[in-house]
Amino acid sequence: MKTEHVKIGQKVIPYSKTVVNYEGLSNSNEWKYAMSINQYYLYVTEWNEDRKCFTLATEINGGGDYFNAHDFEPYIETKVIQQDKFKIYITEQQVKILNAVDRYISKYPFAKDVGSEYVSQSDDPQIGAIDLACELADIYCEYNEDKNKC
Repeated sequence: MKTEHVKIGQKVIPYSKTVVNYEGLSNSNEWKYAMSINQYYLYVTEWNEDRKCFTLATEINGGGDYFNAHDFEPYIETKVIQQDKFKIYITEQQVKILNAVDRYISKYPFAKDVGSEYVSQSDDPQIGAIDLACELADIYCEYNEDKNKC
């Protein structure tokens, strides 16, 4: 996630912890506690000007652990339609990726059933597949602050 997109009070899902001297998601007491109470997100509680990072905590007004913006993604909760008692937790980036793939499958429905064989037999699906790959690369770069990887 990019620093300018982070909002105080926002729910997020950490996937790494790279603040110098505080590295390692396994060293986050807040994330460990959140997992122990089946809370699959943390709150962004403040921007720490001295350390140039965000504080994430299990409670919106609580103290917490230090994270860089690229260590977490926005939290989005989606319920599984077939069984209401289960929940799936996915990030904004994952939603965009799923939507991109869904648009491709909607435009080229045979690709779902036949797969790569269908794509290799016709120019239009090949162009669509290239467009999909480009869109996925754009989504990756949108959420990656290390522009050397884009």
